[in-house]
Amino acid sequence: MGSSKRYLPRAIRTWDIYNSLEKKYKCYKNTITADYIMGDIMKRMLVVIAIALLIVVSNTADAISINKDVNDSIKLEQNYKLRLVSIDMSGPVRSAVLDLIPGEKKTVLSGENFSLYRGETLVLKGRLDTVFVGALAELVQIKDLVQYDEDGIIILTMEEVLLSKPYHPPVKITPASETVKLKQGYDLVLMAADDMSTPQQIWLQLSRNGNSVDDRVVALGESFSMYDGTALIVTSTFDPIFSGSESLMVRLTGLSQYNRNTGALMLYLDRVMMELPYS
Repeated sequence: MGSSKRYLPRAIRTWDIYNSLEKKYKCYKNTITADYIMGDIMKRMLVVIAIALLIVVSNTADAISINKDVNDSIKLEQNYKLRLVSIDMSGPVRSAVLDLIPGEKKTVLSGENFSLYRGETLVLKGRLDTVFVGALAELVQIKDLVQYDEDGIIILTMEEVLLSKPYHPPVKITPASETVKLKQGYDLVLMAADDMSTPQQIWLQLSRNGNSVDDRVVALGESFSMYDGTALIVTSTFDPIFSGSESLMVRLTGLSQYNRNTGALMLYLDRVMMELPYS
């Protein structure tokens, strides 16, 4: 009983109150029928209250929560950890490699329900809801994550978990040319440059298989986007025009190309030099 009082003091006190009241009602329950009925009702109410308090105090289930400090891993109960290893955008459906430490490493498709084991013991269940890749970071969103102990009892539930890794695209610098060759048959063409205006301006054309799909006049320092219909294809920033003896040089920085079908980032150029010869 000593240990019970240490863990469930409120429930024990409620039960003592019930016992005390029960003794008092026993003294009066035979006086008149009405008193007996009221005592029996009170007895039943006290039993319900005591049981409810026992359930509340002894319940150890974790509240539904969301991890606030987003990085590539999250700490779980019983010294487990879930880590985002990598993201793959090459297939028709994006996927992520999730690593249960200690335990199983598994490739999970976006939208797929998954289970992770340590040996034969189920440790985690969840759903890979979203796989995202941006210019600076890649991120996965996991929904309805549930952790089990070795007896199959739920010890942790999380409504949403976010895991993120910095994205480091390969740094590439293109040789100077009027045209930048892109993937999926696209070309980015420098049509004209005005180094006398304030601010400086350039005219860019995006074409696919020789057919123009978008044109933009971009001012110095402006970040711009170019589309094929409604599909975002190119984003970049226009840096200064440099005047040479035989040509104008235009620099674009952070040029990103996106897949016209899936929207996935498929090409990143750290710096692009475009050259426009004097006519």
